[in-house]
Amino acid sequence: MSNLKKVFALALVFALSLTLFAGAAFTDQADIAEDYIDDVNMLVELGVVGGYPDGSFKPENTITRAEFAKLAYVLKYGVDDSGKLFADQKSIFTDVENDASVAWAKGYINYCASQKIVGGVGNNRFNPRGNITVAEASKMLLVILGADPIKEGFGGSNWISNTVSKAMELGVYKDWTGNPNEPATRQLVAKLIKNTILAPVYLYSSITGLGSQVNIFDPEIKNETLGERTMGLKHVTGIVIANENYAIDIDEEGEALDLNSVPGNQTEGKSLVYYEYISNGDVKHHAIEIDRALDDDLLGNMVDVYFTAHGTEGNYTNVKVLGNVIVNSQTKAYDVASPDVRLMPDGESTSSREVKPYIEFKADGKTLRMESKSDTPKVAQNSVYNGEAFTGRAFISNTTFKQVDEGLLDHPTAGSRFFTQMGEDSIAQYRFVSVDGGKTFSYVFKFHNSANAFLFGNVSAYNEAKSTITLSGVGTESLDNVIIHGNVEKDDDVIIYMANGKINVAKVSVITGLVTSITPEGIATIGGEQYRADKDICVELGADGDLSRYYANNKSSINENTRYWVYNGFILGIEPASASTNIADYAVILSSSYDQGVDSARVRLGFSDNTEGVYEVSKFYTVNSANPAAEGNERAHDFANNAKFGFVYKYSISGGRVDLSAQPGFEANSSNGYSVVGGAFKVDNATTGGVQYYYASTSSTLFLLYGNIDNENPQNSIPVKAKAYKLKDITDINSRPINGLSVSNQDYSQTTVGNVVVDDTSTISSLVVGVMTVGQSIPPIVPETDDIAYVVSAKQVYNVVSNKWYLRVKMISEDGLLEVDSVDEPVDSTGTSSALVGNPRPNQEIPGYGRGTIVRFKLNEEGKLTTIDNSMGTAEDMKKPITNNGFYYVNATVVNNGLVGFFPYGEIVELENGRLPAASSAMALDEEYEIITINDGEYVGNYLASAPKGIAIDEDDFNAIIQVRSGKIVKIFSFENF
Repeated sequence: MSNLKKVFALALVFALSLTLFAGAAFTDQADIAEDYIDDVNMLVELGVVGGYPDGSFKPENTITRAEFAKLAYVLKYGVDDSGKLFADQKSIFTDVENDASVAWAKGYINYCASQKIVGGVGNNRFNPRGNITVAEASKMLLVILGADPIKEGFGGSNWISNTVSKAMELGVYKDWTGNPNEPATRQLVAKLIKNTILAPVYLYSSITGLGSQVNIFDPEIKNETLGERTMGLKHVTGIVIANENYAIDIDEEGEALDLNSVPGNQTEGKSLVYYEYISNGDVKHHAIEIDRALDDDLLGNMVDVYFTAHGTEGNYTNVKVLGNVIVNSQTKAYDVASPDVRLMPDGESTSSREVKPYIEFKADGKTLRMESKSDTPKVAQNSVYNGEAFTGRAFISNTTFKQVDEGLLDHPTAGSRFFTQMGEDSIAQYRFVSVDGGKTFSYVFKFHNSANAFLFGNVSAYNEAKSTITLSGVGTESLDNVIIHGNVEKDDDVIIYMANGKINVAKVSVITGLVTSITPEGIATIGGEQYRADKDICVELGADGDLSRYYANNKSSINENTRYWVYNGFILGIEPASASTNIADYAVILSSSYDQGVDSARVRLGFSDNTEGVYEVSKFYTVNSANPAAEGNERAHDFANNAKFGFVYKYSISGGRVDLSAQPGFEANSSNGYSVVGGAFKVDNATTGGVQYYYASTSSTLFLLYGNIDNENPQNSIPVKAKAYKLKDITDINSRPINGLSVSNQDYSQTTVGNVVVDDTSTISSLVVGVMTVGQSIPPIVPETDDIAYVVSAKQVYNVVSNKWYLRVKMISEDGLLEVDSVDEPVDSTGTSSALVGNPRPNQEIPGYGRGTIVRFKLNEEGKLTTIDNSMGTAEDMKKPITNNGFYYVNATVVNNGLVGFFPYGEIVELENGRLPAASSAMALDEEYEIITINDGEYVGNYLASAPKGIAIDEDDFNAIIQVRSGKIVKIFSFENF
């Protein structure tokens, strides 16, 4: 046992940092012959052999006699000390003593010669630089194993035949046949050394004088192996049946485990390996608990474990793995995506013959099968099979986020999602495992089963300094509990799933492009690449998950500007786009005329830059024609008869003529969400009392029409004009009509017509929204600049020209100090009451608008204040303790890098690497202070955000105001310098 510590100390220190070993990671790994992979892996793990500095192993390179003497020295003596104790002795070989180029090997060779492990080649020569043959290497290993070279006849003219015969007998040549006179390659030497380490030592009886590898009194008892004797090394080859998360309950034959109890999940950092052994002529089984937390995908794998332990075979305890667990070369495991798996028969065949069911999958460019047992009843091939024959050999996990269902893996029931999803489009994968080199498959796993096993989310915060990440649908987690695949940053879209007991996060790509084709199997080609749509995650597809049907129903919104979220070749989300993302490509029809004599239609258009133009119509879209599928028509009277007033069109102008043949603006209503069915924006939805619904975002553009068309009294008509606004510039729209507008469909003689409802959950970022008539004069709806401010002063002023009162307000907004006058008699933001007081006097302060009041306001295009109200909070309100919502006095010492720190007034705070320190490091926080958590953006932490409780506050003691909404800081107002 003492040699163990010497030989493998360095190897063990290195290996303990890993959890598994699936083969030596050499650059020329593929060049190692399959028959030698396990041998090389073992010796690399034990530190006996290694690779070259360039990362290669060079398996076919030969080994010199001097190099092999070193291997024999380490194997026999137990440590590589450069042969120090023997290096100064005179060598019996002249070509070792006198050749400076092999001086490094002199100590090794001298030791091996003294132990009769090596001999010369004649004439007192050793030939150290000559390639060692298989027979020569075998002789040295046999001596190390215990064979006496004189007794066994390893000298003289018959030494080769005697050596080969004994090497076959003692197991040195196990799993090898070849020419013993050929030079030994590096990979063959690995096999010979491995066989020697695992072979029982050869001992001579003091009674008979004969050598043997078994007990002289009981031939069924083998001698301990060389590895056990010199290194304390033990070895088993078995199946991984449990790790710290999961366990399985059958062996590779599909039979129940031959154990006293079925294993559940193990303790942290442990795994179970199930193996068989022979005892008194009987086949028995045992499961060793190893000190390794093997990954989930090692379950069911055949592995080799080299270890030290207490006890004997069948009763090992305190197992300590040397190096790493090695996946045996007989294990063939394939991770296969759902579309590449089929449960047969699946009803697609027209044959009526009966067949034994099987699971077919594609891997390594081949079609492979997992066969059912021979006694499985046959079923009709043209039927749909439920998977019953495979339920005992299939394993499933119902793992969901932030919860690992540890314990025995479930067996899926026949007809369950496990089987019905085979062949379906999903990023979920099946894992097929063979332990006989791929001849048969013993296990099929699926570690994600429930519909929400994969979460499509977003990284809302990522802080390496605090070692935290915030994920939508999961919350804030320590990075210790998260495995990040690739480069993931804040605001990235990601896929989230559980594996190996931890949350796994991988970035999802966002692509933009046009689908050029969709196969009958639902494979879409975008930008030359092929993608499937995940039927579980891509909610845009609906319950049936049919990509072709989705495109058939949404042709108008699927174009080169459509965005897709993709992962591993699967579409996880679709964001439709308008026919054009450029509002400049659209215009609204203000009026039109038709000259029957020349069969010509003319149109006056209002553009998004608030200009107008009159053009002859060259082509147009016949939305009301008998053939709606026709995308263009050049009959002018059809255009005139279609009453296009107020319709939005995509247009192009050439030679003074306008082409309106492109489909007009998109129609959407409350019953079909964001679907686009063609036609104009005018949607008379009877279920909503005639309200016209338009879905968009704040970046959408709306054409507002004003003027008057009086069909009964044309002399009263006022030319209709258009004004284009971004929704964000109009008002605070949130799933409600624009204030002040009423509904009167298709009656243009009324003062107002149309309505708009905006869904704030819309992901459509640039949909061009339709039109509405708002009256005879320019709409009073005007763009807003800043909508929240801190009042310094608000006074009443008299307008001698209009004989009305107005406000003169000094306030601090996000852009700094603002001094503005209002329009005459401004109103509050609801439009229902005046901010002025009765019997006003010049320069009179406005009650409720004193210094410190937070107001909501709007400015018109002339910079005049149109509305103002104090409903957001008075100075007294802001002196109260912090709640989830409201405005509060604070001290903002620094606003830097998007981070805000709040500290007591007068506190000096120094930045750390350009960022504010956490409040806990800047001051002692105690219960006298209200604490809020900033969990917005990149930084997460607790900060002081209010004054001490119970202390009267003068606003002059503070230098800023914060707005808190849902526990988050959404606005900062600094007034330190005013």
